[in-house]
Amino acid sequence: LPKTLRVAFDASALEGAGRGGSSLVGIHTGGRGEKGLARERLVSLGMRLKDKGVDTVFFFGPDEVGEPALFEAHGFACFAPPTIAEFGGFLPHLRLFVSCDTGPMHMAAAAGIATISFFMAITPDRFGPRGAKNRCEVIYNDTDIATLVLARLRELA
Repeated sequence: LPKTLRVAFDASALEGAGRGGSSLVGIHTGGRGEKGLARERLVSLGMRLKDKGVDTVFFFGPDEVGEPALFEAHGFACFAPPTIAEFGGFLPHLRLFVSCDTGPMHMAAAAGIATISFFMAITPDRFGPRGAKNRCEVIYNDTDIATLVLARLRELA
């Protein structure tokens, strides 16, 4: 993880966005090709979590330029850290990290952050994160991902 100064700076950014709580869920929107989820499905996930009182922020990578506006229009705090070190500074502030099969998901798992990761194009047997803090789910077009995330949060309670 980044140096303490980076972590403190990112804590300040979260607090400035009104997202400084201890039960914060971070959702990464990335995933190339068949690995990613439709943006509307991610917005729907965020809305369901918000309806259940779950504080949620969205993270965007360099390939998602211009996409935060869709999420911000629904009232979500959005962050697009320009470097991997800056992204890493946010991780210690998250209770759960939600992502498809992406590099940031592996980074969160390696940093000891609880994760739930969604796999569509491949099975997680080979590439999914390991360990008790991490869950991998193979999902389909009709899978209710919000129910999976809410169940994961209950496991962490």
